[in-house]
Amino acid sequence: MPRSALAVCLLLLLGMAHARQYLCVNLAPGQEWNQDRPQSVTPALLANIAKTIGTAGNANLGLCVSFLLSVLQTPTPVLNATLSAILAASAATNISVAIGIDGQNWWEARPDLWNWWDPARPGYNPSNIANVEWTDFARGSNTSGPGIKISWRDWGSQIRVAPGQNIHSPAVRAATTAGALPLFSTIAAWSRREELLAGVVVGWETGIGVNAYYYPDGNSFEERYPDDASHDPNHPFRPEDGITYGFQQLGFAAATAAGLRAPGDTRPLAAADIAVLSQWTLANLTRLARLAGVPTNRVFTHLGGNDPPYSLHVPFSAAFTPDSSPGWSFYRTTPNNIAEIGQQMAAAGRTTWAAVEWWLPGSGSQADWTASLTATLRFLSCHMTLIFNWESIAAAAPALAALQVLLATWHIEPTVA
Repeated sequence: MPRSALAVCLLLLLGMAHARQYLCVNLAPGQEWNQDRPQSVTPALLANIAKTIGTAGNANLGLCVSFLLSVLQTPTPVLNATLSAILAASAATNISVAIGIDGQNWWEARPDLWNWWDPARPGYNPSNIANVEWTDFARGSNTSGPGIKISWRDWGSQIRVAPGQNIHSPAVRAATTAGALPLFSTIAAWSRREELLAGVVVGWETGIGVNAYYYPDGNSFEERYPDDASHDPNHPFRPEDGITYGFQQLGFAAATAAGLRAPGDTRPLAAADIAVLSQWTLANLTRLARLAGVPTNRVFTHLGGNDPPYSLHVPFSAAFTPDSSPGWSFYRTTPNNIAEIGQQMAAAGRTTWAAVEWWLPGSGSQADWTASLTATLRFLSCHMTLIFNWESIAAAAPALAALQVLLATWHIEPTVA
């Protein structure tokens, strides 16, 4: 038997003995709850979800409600109070929760980190150019590259966001650590009730230039139309263009700050470079979770930038860190249809993983929901699958029917690669 086939067979055998799995629904931030308002999280919030579905699961598959916390958007004491309310609601209802911790996507509340260009705005400091991404390396006598003043995000429709973050800036890392560490400590103190902690997801599609992309000459739109997005360019992602997705290449600030490129080394960045920079960020954060006392078997990364054609993008293996299991997003297909995941998991000797952001790639029938969720949950040792978002399925009868049956009848079977 070829060695690669033997490795996959061993992974399948190991996957037969996995523990309880979780089927989670993510509550979209700012809708039924708000991280700025601890009182918005109540036991009724969780109980109503279980009531709507009709069950909280069985011994093999538990219902889970997931929450995403953005550590640079809310004062840490307030955010920690919101986290405590989430954990208290879980204990009161006996419904498991998953907690996402991210410091990259939303940092509009921290102009003291990103405003390097406008003295009329709060937080202005020219040195903040080191905290945002650049469109090129520093050249000549310059100490920084060309910094960006704006970025865009498309999670259904394009919006303006704060400039893309230099994920390896010492100031950004320090601020993220200051916001995340108290949350990890709170989770660690509570995690003795391990069955209620489905998982801790670190990052939110961690990467560069995907969820905060930048158009060529993008700064001009911020300069000419600071409060008017109607003039902004708007074109779809082009994964066939590789790591730029058809936008301006970023990552030069992160590569410089992380020491991935020495001064004067201005070689173009490749997918392997973005992978290393993303993986190092996830490794730093998952190490922080471990040091705070969060059980490593409950920590999962959330890597972004994995798109077909997969050979042109960040490999799935960039989600691997010593203190966690990997996690990825799935919108186009289920993981059993992506050969690269099984191959890279086998090569690393890993079995446990999570679908930390998932949506149905089908017509929406109950049969489609059942088949797609089953394929995901039975791929290797899937610990949990997080459906994004609850608000999109709360009134969808086919989805609710599929969840009810799966949660009530799920049993352990040999996994399928």
